[in-house]
Amino acid sequence: MAELQQAQSRAAPGLCARDGDLYVAWSDRHQQPQQGQLLMLRSSDGGVHWGHKASLGETSEHGPAICEFNGRLYIAWTGTHEGAHVNVTSTPDGSSFSPADKVRLKDTASAFGPALTAFNNRLYLAWVSQDKQHIFIRSSANGTQFDHEKKFDTPSSGSPALQVAHTGSSPSGDPGAPLLLLAWTDQQQHHGGLLHIAGSTDGLRFDGGGQIGVETSEHGPALLTAQRAPSTASRVYIAWTGIGDRHTVNTMASDDPGKFSAGFDTITKQTFEDRSSLDGPSLTGLFNDAQPKFFMGYTQLDPPHHLEVKPWQPGP
Repeated sequence: MAELQQAQSRAAPGLCARDGDLYVAWSDRHQQPQQGQLLMLRSSDGGVHWGHKASLGETSEHGPAICEFNGRLYIAWTGTHEGAHVNVTSTPDGSSFSPADKVRLKDTASAFGPALTAFNNRLYLAWVSQDKQHIFIRSSANGTQFDHEKKFDTPSSGSPALQVAHTGSSPSGDPGAPLLLLAWTDQQQHHGGLLHIAGSTDGLRFDGGGQIGVETSEHGPALLTAQRAPSTASRVYIAWTGIGDRHTVNTMASDDPGKFSAGFDTITKQTFEDRSSLDGPSLTGLFNDAQPKFFMGYTQLDPPHHLEVKPWQPGP
């Protein structure tokens, strides 16, 4: 735990669960501006102890994204050298990184940190353009060549979020068709933007996009899905940092991902008064046991910039 307690982050951390282990990646604040080293820690006991500290040998002013794809951990970040390009690399174990695995998307310029998820045997990458702050999505079959670009004309005021949900049971009783979810914070308000969510069955054509109630944030949201039973729809959780002096972290849930924004119920909203964040939060879960465990990562407001990864218990 000591290594996590000493960690200071510039922005929202990336959080991921894989084979019973937790991984957190962040942009280290101990360095000078534009020199925030990207670092990673691993926990093999449900977040009690953290170790195996590793450096990617890269820098970013924004938070990275992390997910598993084809048996490897993939990390994406916005670079600091030669333009704010989106970069992607991978590691087999979360500890060793090779320059040969790095991919730089030279035709991109990102305003914030990117998002990553695996969907339909492809790795999906989303970012917000630096010029007009529009959301772009590309995907890759091998984790190195990204194509099938999709652009959203609605500006975003923070990092986007990607996650995969299932819409309900199929005739065989298996989970229904997978749905790629995209969430973002718009720029329509003077004091924080409204949260939105859309979804796609093929990664190219998106439906939904409506606002989630009247919730607002100055940063990008986080998404997490949990399969409660094989034949049921995924429960979708969205987390965001509220506006105001305290910047408390909030969550809300939907039991019908196919309804997009209309599926979220304000009854499920939780506000974590003891968790104030300088940026958006991140979410992940360990679902290997009968009792799932949920985790939230964020960069503390007070004491400032301290990196936190804490368990959280969703409401009923």
